[in-house]
Amino acid sequence: MRLRILCVLITALLTGCVVGPNYKRPSVAIPSTFRAPDPLPAAQAASFADLKWFEVFKDDQLQQLVRTALVQNYDLRDAVARVKPRMQT
Repeated sequence: MRLRILCVLITALLTGCVVGPNYKRPSVAIPSTFRAPDPLPAAQAASFADLKWFEVFKDDQLQQLVRTALVQNYDLRDAVARVKPRMQT
């Protein structure tokens, strides 16, 4: 048992020295801007993600399904009912 622990410790110590004393970190090219140039032109400033969902998906059936889900969402209604009395006090 002691021999096994000793072997594990020696192996751990030796594998820690594999890189060696002459290790040099590789050079990495760092970009001057992270995502986009500063400042953004007005045409690029507007994003698809900034639009409201009903402006993106102009489908009457989808909008009706979402309205129905909002009205019949009992979990949300129950959560609001639990929180609302606490907010009024």
